[in-house]
Amino acid sequence: MFLFCIDSVVTDLNLQQEHNFILTEMDNRFTTSFCLPPVYYVGLNNFPYLSRRKIEVDTRTVIRTPQRDDGSMTISGDCADDVVNARRTVQSIVAEIRNKQPAAQFISIPVNSEEVQRNFQQFKDAILSAGPIEGVEDSVFQSPLKLHLTICVFVLLSPSEKEEAVKALNDCKTEVLDTFLSSETPLKVHVAGIDCMNDNHSKVNVLYANAKIVQDNNEEVLQKLANAISDYFYNRGKYV
Repeated sequence: MFLFCIDSVVTDLNLQQEHNFILTEMDNRFTTSFCLPPVYYVGLNNFPYLSRRKIEVDTRTVIRTPQRDDGSMTISGDCADDVVNARRTVQSIVAEIRNKQPAAQFISIPVNSEEVQRNFQQFKDAILSAGPIEGVEDSVFQSPLKLHLTICVFVLLSPSEKEEAVKALNDCKTEVLDTFLSSETPLKVHVAGIDCMNDNHSKVNVLYANAKIVQDNNEEVLQKLANAISDYFYNRGKYV
């Protein structure tokens, strides 16, 4: 099946949907293009053991990076599979570079329950009144009004990436969230227990509470919801 566009043809619709990017054919050449923040172009040129030239040779493609920071990378070749493989390789390298950057954005579910907020305040008061604890003071506690369930985190390094993430979030609501939240009754959140993000307790920066959403039939849906959102953003190339 072919969709006709100006000066080009979007070819192999199934291939496009499977890999979630547009592959075009013109003059018997297949091409895909996409924008990246400048840090990734630098990283691609300096990535150990897998240079841009090696990717071109291995996949029989031509990879062009922009001369300006706001340009697009273009991958072209005589075979659609070669172009797909080259883009997959580039995306794998980008993912490795992205994973080394500090996370700056995240998706969360706000905890608006007065009961949870009240119990958190009681927990805070109990800790602070129990006697001096090194490193523990009022300022290390989150405001009860800002309590949330973190679903996934991101490294969005350019305005265009942030715009794409906002669009993906709106699409995710329609395609994922509405299915989970179709029930008329609110989801019940059970919060119990404290854990940390570091095995060395002497170097802990963040403490968090364990939480799960439990339905009346005891079906836990929080992990399913988190996985569905994470998978959706991963497929859109935005998840860390």
